[in-house]
Amino acid sequence: MIRIITIFFIAIFFQQAFAQSPQAIPYQAVVRNASGNIISNQAVKIRFSMHDSLATGTVVYKEIHTISTNAQGLVNVNIGKGSIISGSFSGINWGKNNKFIQVELDALNNNTYIDLGTTQMMSVPYALYAEKSGSASGLQHFVGEIYGGGVVYSVYKDVNGNEHGLIVSLTDVANTVWGTEGITIPNSINSIDGKPNTLSIVNNEPITNNAANACFLYRGGGYSDWYLPSIEELLLIYENRLNVNSTLKSISNTNPIYDSNTQFSAQQSYYNYWSSTQMFSDQSNFAYCLAYNFMPGGTPISMDNGPKSVTLQVRAIRKF
Repeated sequence: MIRIITIFFIAIFFQQAFAQSPQAIPYQAVVRNASGNIISNQAVKIRFSMHDSLATGTVVYKEIHTISTNAQGLVNVNIGKGSIISGSFSGINWGKNNKFIQVELDALNNNTYIDLGTTQMMSVPYALYAEKSGSASGLQHFVGEIYGGGVVYSVYKDVNGNEHGLIVSLTDVANTVWGTEGITIPNSINSIDGKPNTLSIVNNEPITNNAANACFLYRGGGYSDWYLPSIEELLLIYENRLNVNSTLKSISNTNPIYDSNTQFSAQQSYYNYWSSTQMFSDQSNFAYCLAYNFMPGGTPISMDNGPKSVTLQVRAIRKF
């Protein structure tokens, strides 16, 4: 019996320009035998199963494609357009739980399938998600979406029904001090909105290489409205770090926030980020930061305060 191996990739297109999204995900594979030789001009069957939450989770959709390889052993299909075995592709809730796609191949076209593995879909198909979420919650954006020069980590509607959100930068933008100890920056104790804090710090802080200025000068995605998050905005990044980091780890030249894979010594068990909020009771000397403890048995997350002259990590955010 011929054994089959494949080299494959799933191409997910973020078709934000279309009002109505195509219900399909392009898939391309090169089919080879166990010796690595291309299997050309041969009819094969490919079976796709979409699992919910886990690689072994409930199958929410399953389909089969019957197709012939070309002279180079290549096959091209659209997941969502095959012969349906169970479920509905349009009924997949991309916004709830992780999704895992299992691929099986019948290279001899005799209904004997070889399992090629199950892979987590790290980037949700944007157009499919937007269509689904638009009908369910009315929101066109989602946490973990690559958008506006970074990754969306909060989406909400105002009292008028207009959609807004917060975006975190793809990388840390600096490792620096908050500012000068002993100096109180006016109008910089806002715990909810870091933008006015940032502008006040930039205009009143003697040290120019400070955390707020690093965000103010950041131009990720070509945008010029980045700022140092308030303590509440910073805490919200932590609360949604799972979806945000899943997206960041799928993009090259980025670094996740509060990444437990980062190597720390016993003396450096915390990963700290500056906020733009000065400490309410001692504005001249301290500002709030968020610390994540990677040491076993420690408090995972804490809202702390640090001397303004201490060097910590800095992450920029912006609004839409």
